[in-house]
Amino acid sequence: MSLLAKWIAVSRLPKAEIFRSLRLVDPGRSTAFQLASPAYLDLEDDWLAVVGRFPPPETMEALSEGGWALACIVDQVSRFSLAQGYQYGQPCWSVIYEEGHVPDLEALGSPPESFTTVVDEMMEEAANARRAGRASDAPFRIPIELAGRECGFWPDASRMGAPTMAQLEERRPIGSFRRRLAAAAGLFGR
Repeated sequence: MSLLAKWIAVSRLPKAEIFRSLRLVDPGRSTAFQLASPAYLDLEDDWLAVVGRFPPPETMEALSEGGWALACIVDQVSRFSLAQGYQYGQPCWSVIYEEGHVPDLEALGSPPESFTTVVDEMMEEAANARRAGRASDAPFRIPIELAGRECGFWPDASRMGAPTMAQLEERRPIGSFRRRLAAAAGLFGR
């Protein structure tokens, strides 16, 4: 996986309300796929993924008023990944991986029950790779895997049958590009 991606996933909120909060308009038709512009994908269990957006905390809090919302970012070049969960209008957990910081992996709040399982599986994968003399990016993928298990979306083809960015060609909302990644700094307090 070689990518810089940002996405959110929202559950139990009508698509029109999600788009309105993000200042997006559903074109109602397929549009050309470009990673630089937002796209969306309907997921199972009433989740909607919007790729290309990483809104400020107050927007995520509003999106989670009626249920759950996730905000994720992955930057493989700088070896940074983040997943943050919101429930009923409040941030409730963050899992951050930042290579070179001590600790590399940090969990804040109350991560989902699957967190321990994800960490165990990824650390076992890393240990197996070391024993075999191979490099592994398993610890870097912990926030990504956790978010994927919560909402059913992964940014790459790491899960056979799971929705990925490649499927986003079908739906691309039109939106403003005023928000920048720098707005994310307020989300995780760095």
